[in-house]
Amino acid sequence: MTRIGYGAAEMGHFASELVVRLYLLKFYTDTVGLSPLLAGLAIALSIVWDAVSDPLMGFLSDHTAWRFGRRRPYILVGSLLLALALAFLFHPPQTESQTAIFAYLLVSYILLNTALTVTAVPHAALAAELTDSPGERTVLFGFRLFWGNIGLLAGTLLPGYFLSKGRAIEAYADAALWLAVLVVAGGLITFFTTREPRNRERRSPGGIAEFVAVPTNPVFRPLLLAFMTAYAGVAINSALALFYYEDRLAFEPEQTNIVLGTFLVVWTSSIPLWVILSRRFGKRRPAFYGLLLLGLMTTFTYPFFPERVLWPPLVAAVAGGIFVGSIILFDSIITDIVDYDEWKSGIQKEGLFFGYAKMGVKLSRAMALLLTGLLLEWIGQGEERNNVALGWLFGPGVGLFFLVGAGIFLLYPMSDRQSQAVQKRLKRRRNETERAA
Repeated sequence: MTRIGYGAAEMGHFASELVVRLYLLKFYTDTVGLSPLLAGLAIALSIVWDAVSDPLMGFLSDHTAWRFGRRRPYILVGSLLLALALAFLFHPPQTESQTAIFAYLLVSYILLNTALTVTAVPHAALAAELTDSPGERTVLFGFRLFWGNIGLLAGTLLPGYFLSKGRAIEAYADAALWLAVLVVAGGLITFFTTREPRNRERRSPGGIAEFVAVPTNPVFRPLLLAFMTAYAGVAINSALALFYYEDRLAFEPEQTNIVLGTFLVVWTSSIPLWVILSRRFGKRRPAFYGLLLLGLMTTFTYPFFPERVLWPPLVAAVAGGIFVGSIILFDSIITDIVDYDEWKSGIQKEGLFFGYAKMGVKLSRAMALLLTGLLLEWIGQGEERNNVALGWLFGPGVGLFFLVGAGIFLLYPMSDRQSQAVQKRLKRRRNETERAA
């Protein structure tokens, strides 16, 4: 039950993140009427705040000692706040003032990102405490991604469904309300089906020393940089997807939903494959090749697809869905680094490590979205948009980030065998500590 219940909160996280990544920029530019440059700036500034708050939230949850644990209460409260913020974000004021719309987007998106931080960072850190087994942690992250992909399907398909039924403003508002219900449901399931273990003794200096120790960790740095580079590509891909399918390929909303839905179904179905591969070959090699193949496929396909032909993007969606499933291995590798750091320092910093990981991803996403806004401004809006340039941005422009990220990941210094040795030593130390107590 813990395996299934742990991942449920990710359903709301993924639904919220996907709907804003996929629809927010297009909603505020094409529907609400905000200029792409101002929209990109507001989103980028909001994500910068979100990124800075992640390590703070990780530190706070590491040092929390509540009756229900140090992670689960934040997951519950954060889910409720996230649901309110999501509904708020897609109910903009009816005004033609660019300044007013910019301010509303900035404030409402900051609120959503803050709520997401409150729940997502403790939720990610919780996996490292539920089990000491590397294989079991990969399974936990697999269930987490399974639930998350259910959220992705909802975040992708619900807006498309409501858009086919009525005006865009009402459609996005209705979709946001239903997704808010999903957020609350996921948070409640995780809260009531998981139990945190008794906190181990923290030999922790606290304060600034912990904040400095994580980003300066030599094992963590290359993984963080690879994460940041790859997720910049993910951010640009998500922001440009609707523009690419509707403008470059001239798809109807139903065709776009078929492609995106296929990608998400295949991604979800590929999770057991990556769990099996990690058990057979370790985590490092499958994670590298998954990212490398995703970059190659993205670079050499999307610029060349013909308009109004559905099957080429469908084939790419199947391949991309398989390759992107390797993402669960990167999250699982972070738990290995957490163990390594605890073995070296004697200090538990699960929340801080996942906080910094999320911070790095969001900083890269902020810069990528600001770049996307500038590029969209450059290639034009509406009928004046250069759709050939759009295809090259969506293809090699995105694929390059995946390829560079894969190259940086080769610098990650710890092998799977070393990780297993560290975990055995750490387990012996914990057993000795418990017997002495």
